[in-house]
Amino acid sequence: MKFIVVWVVLLTLAPVLSVFGEDGHDDNEIILQLAAGVSIDTINARYDTSTDDVLLNGSVYKVEVSDSANLDATVAAMQKDPDIKKVEFN
Repeated sequence: MKFIVVWVVLLTLAPVLSVFGEDGHDDNEIILQLAAGVSIDTINARYDTSTDDVLLNGSVYKVEVSDSANLDATVAAMQKDPDIKKVEFN
């Protein structure tokens, strides 16, 4: 009986878990907050990203990295960029 319960739980969670990478975040999305006066278009051109959503009245953005294999490197570079106040995995 325990086996059946575990199996049902795993089947229920499978679609949710498949959206995320091994490290628990979406495979190619980043949430970032820009410094004052910086355009999201500038950041997208700099890092080969595209805007998925605008959050908090235009001060926070969800962007997608074109190549998910470069997600960690892109976040690391963005963390050092003075034009970006805050960046994190989605």
